[in-house]
Amino acid sequence: MAAFKYKINDRVKERQSNRIHGGYINKQGTHKLIKTRRGVVKGVNIKTNSVGAKIPYYQVLWDNQIRAIEITAHRIELEQEVAK
Repeated sequence: MAAFKYKINDRVKERQSNRIHGGYINKQGTHKLIKTRRGVVKGVNIKTNSVGAKIPYYQVLWDNQIRAIEITAHRIELEQEVAK
């Protein structure tokens, strides 16, 4: 069994490099900020790509959503909580 980067019930967030920095301007001309999605890992599976490499995919339940989505490991990172 392969060692996975994230465990079930780990808090993760979407990597900043995958998001549009600073937001966007909608068709009404107002500036909209894009917040980083945060959630909890609910499951793990491995898929094989067309070359035959095994890629880990995680089922992530984003905050304020009902259904978990499948996302590759390189698109998420652990959420670092600041301890005070």
